[in-house]
Amino acid sequence: MLNIYLIRHGETAWNADNNRYCGRTDIPLTEKGLKQAETLRQQLLSIKFDGVFSSPLQRAYTTAQIATGANVIKDERLIEADFGGW
Repeated sequence: MLNIYLIRHGETAWNADNNRYCGRTDIPLTEKGLKQAETLRQQLLSIKFDGVFSSPLQRAYTTAQIATGANVIKDERLIEADFGGW
């Protein structure tokens, strides 16, 4: 049976700023975000991943690397939706 796990990236400075929308802005995780990814890693230790795919944005990619300990494949199709100029 195929199991698919979807995880959300850890906290960024913009998330901490009243959940400000990041969109495609490529900002890193905060210290709290890094700790969140490590906490998730502890929860996923018993799972063997056959493949891990991530958006190329560093907040998602870093979270995936830390949380799974796997070789993460960046996939442009997973990048945040682009809503154009507001």
